[in-house]
Amino acid sequence: MLVEGNVFENVWQACWSASGYADSDPGRLVARDNSFTDSGPCETDGTVAAIPYGYTARPAGAVRSSVAAGAGAGRI
Repeated sequence: MLVEGNVFENVWQACWSASGYADSDPGRLVARDNSFTDSGPCETDGTVAAIPYGYTARPAGAVRSSVAAGAGAGRI
């Protein structure tokens, strides 16, 4: 899994991978350009395949304001 350009606030542990979760085995997780406020880190492990198409991710520092500006009834 690729976890990129996200904002985590007040989350105990943002991502699980190396240790698995509950009954699941460890997985593969790559995290980049995420923002953590009063949150635990992403537990990363392994690699993921290259994305087979081009894209431009919004920088994590711009995500919170962008989501807030478009969230709620009548804003989409």
